[in-house]
Amino acid sequence: MMKMIFAVVALALTLSGQVRVAIADEAAGRAVLVLDASGSMWGQVENTSKIIVARDVIQKLMSNWDPKVHLGVTAYGHREKGNCADIENLVPVGVVDTDAVMTVVNGLQPKGKTPLGDAIRQAAKSLKYTEERATVILVSDGKETCQADPCAVAAELEAGGIDLTVHVIGFDLADEEKAQLQCIADNTGGKFLSADNAPQLHDAMKTTVQLVAKPEPPKKRVIKLKQALTGLLSVKGVITNNVYLYEPGKTVNDRIASFRPGRKSPEQLRPGTYVLGTTKQELSPVDIAPGQEVTVDMKDITGSISVKGVITNNVYLYERGKTLNERITGFRPGRKSPEQLRPGTYVLGTAKQELTPVEIASGQEVTVDLKDITGSISVKGVITNNVYLYEPGKTVNDRIASFRPGRKSPEQLRPGIYVLGTAKQELATIEIASGEELVVDLGN
Repeated sequence: MMKMIFAVVALALTLSGQVRVAIADEAAGRAVLVLDASGSMWGQVENTSKIIVARDVIQKLMSNWDPKVHLGVTAYGHREKGNCADIENLVPVGVVDTDAVMTVVNGLQPKGKTPLGDAIRQAAKSLKYTEERATVILVSDGKETCQADPCAVAAELEAGGIDLTVHVIGFDLADEEKAQLQCIADNTGGKFLSADNAPQLHDAMKTTVQLVAKPEPPKKRVIKLKQALTGLLSVKGVITNNVYLYEPGKTVNDRIASFRPGRKSPEQLRPGTYVLGTTKQELSPVDIAPGQEVTVDMKDITGSISVKGVITNNVYLYERGKTLNERITGFRPGRKSPEQLRPGTYVLGTAKQELTPVEIASGQEVTVDLKDITGSISVKGVITNNVYLYEPGKTVNDRIASFRPGRKSPEQLRPGIYVLGTAKQELATIEIASGEELVVDLGN
């Protein structure tokens, strides 16, 4: 059955630090009257068409309208049959002009459908319900006719608004039609009132309009959901620094949570797919379902590497096929903490040279002693400029190391044959073996 709706949307006066004028300590209100001009308005109540009853009720309301409540008028269903998008703002919100309001109301010729859900939504949006308090007064003689779910719309607007309330007046409703309108009020903390004739409609509308000028204090509401809104994630087995949680396609800069070593508290999350990762590497995707408690042990899905025997500068770890500019971490002399990694093939190298590949498997703790797989060279007796170390067939421009006068620190290298030379001349060819500490004295 087509229905007749009046919706009055009211927002309380906002306080923003500016000076506002109050009358008798009451907050001023702003309202929008949304009038249903659908075809059902030609139905009769006590031998009078509903549109005529509506005009008479509105006329009486206008004659005693609270001047603190500004008014606008919107109508729908008055221009086309069967068009659920036929919603039009006719009078902008402002000080009440009774003649202007009644001219609009008296000129409406009901003919279309009733987009109940969209009418509530548009009325709320017109007064910025996401920013300020808003009240909707809905008067209807039937249910939604445009395939929307007004109960769901009301719940959605309530969840997204600052303080949205929808009061509902059921006008000449059948018993089976009351449930839908009742739930609109229930979902927003509003009142549901029933009216079967013109006097009752007037009284009900008068009651709800009074609530626009002086809203009741919000009441505590408890909503029982059919499904949990969130899941929980706990992460253990973190051994170095933080492991971060973020959404796919994003980075640790957009992280939702951090799991440091020893953290025991879970993170509450909306359902979906997430990524666990370090600042340099994604470690594992994680799926969170409603009501689910997920525990991820990083030791089950990652490996770790410790590097000892570093004697000069840093030794870097990066993925096979990449460079140290894309390094995951660095191991300096004396570092004892391991690095947690996803399984795969990696490279340990210096700024100039790859030293050794490393395979990391899930649950594996790898320790690499570079003294077992590298050698080192120290050069003394350098008296002018630098002496450079480079590979045979290359030049000082591709040098691996420089030895200036007075340098005492050795250079760590992979085993092989190398050349010592100045910028202009090769001085010597040298072979370095694994585990060897070679000292070259250039002295005269």
